[in-house]
Amino acid sequence: VVTTHCGETCAAESRWRARQSPSGLTVCNFSFAHCTLRVSVALAQIVYLWNAASGSISRLARVDGPGDYISSVRFSADGKHLAIGTNSAKVMVYDVQAETLVRTLEGHLHRVASLAWNGNAQLSSGSRDASVMNHDLRASECTSVLRGHTQEICGLSWSSDGKLLASGSNDNTLRIWDAAKPC
Repeated sequence: VVTTHCGETCAAESRWRARQSPSGLTVCNFSFAHCTLRVSVALAQIVYLWNAASGSISRLARVDGPGDYISSVRFSADGKHLAIGTNSAKVMVYDVQAETLVRTLEGHLHRVASLAWNGNAQLSSGSRDASVMNHDLRASECTSVLRGHTQEICGLSWSSDGKLLASGSNDNTLRIWDAAKPC
């Protein structure tokens, strides 16, 4: 059972497995759109959207490169955009309603293992290359690159006021970055 930030509940996991993976496939990555009752599910190379209100499932994205797969997914705060990280070091941003690719972000050298939105326009991505890239989707390029970890970034989270970014790494460290300070 999944509880959204609005307090609504739905049986997302059991419905998904029953409808999408009768052969026993496991859910690799998933993200919930706050208050829109949408769930994104990444199974290997494909990202699906499940609408809990209607029960409909649609295929949003697919990666096809050799050895490529979806390594992370995250909805924006308003649920209108979905960021998708790949094993080929790319981040794709989709318009969820139109189900179209809005932008592809590049710059990492290895798998994008974690994603975090700061509001609806700022997106942070953490990679196996031990860097965190901050993107303002209103700008044409990456706004900053944070370095300090020595291994893959396995978790990212912005503070509720949007001033601090926490990054966790497989090097067993947690770093807190001040968004107001230049890198």
